[in-house]
Amino acid sequence: MLNNKNPYFYAQMVSSSYVEHLIRKNGDNIYKHTLGNLEVDSYCLSSFLEGFYQEEGLTEFERICLYGEMIDMDKKKIGCKYKIGTTHYLNEQGISKLNELMINYITMLAEQGIEEQVINYH
Repeated sequence: MLNNKNPYFYAQMVSSSYVEHLIRKNGDNIYKHTLGNLEVDSYCLSSFLEGFYQEEGLTEFERICLYGEMIDMDKKKIGCKYKIGTTHYLNEQGISKLNELMINYITMLAEQGIEEQVINYH
């Protein structure tokens, strides 16, 4: 069960916000890069983030704090009178951090000569 003491809960919040950012920016869940475009799924991205930051040696608490720092809790959608649930937005630092991860990942694949790859995290 996901709860607010589980870093995956926050990784999922960040990932969903990032995919929404990509859709608003590009009209699709695609990170566009000159070396090739990367399709991003929020569930896979949250697992990717968790694995990446665990390998970096961050504790659960440090990962929760990192994800929390990426979310802009004050941003609201203009013109919406009603809502069901909460939409979270990334701040500029969060967008930059995730963009950098996407660039590094695409660059790594290109350097390894990988033309096409599909990774599913569950």
